[in-house]
Amino acid sequence: MSLDNKLMSDEISEQASSVVIGKVQPLFQANPVPRAPECMYDVTPGGQKFVVVTLALEPGSHPLTLALNWPALLKKQRQVMP
Repeated sequence: MSLDNKLMSDEISEQASSVVIGKVQPLFQANPVPRAPECMYDVTPGGQKFVVVTLALEPGSHPLTLALNWPALLKKQRQVMP
């Protein structure tokens, strides 16, 4: 993560017994949570997708609601309805 909150990539190679850092380029702009723990992002095994802990960009954004065991909730709801 750069100082201006961009997730960066760089080319790394080995020459003889040295590590050579090549071209560095930004991947995308992130909006990290201030004072977040060290691990504020993760990469999928294939390196094609990222999960980033971020702040909402819009002040009025809605919270995420996660329903666990939703089939049981539907079953219970059907029993209540005539």
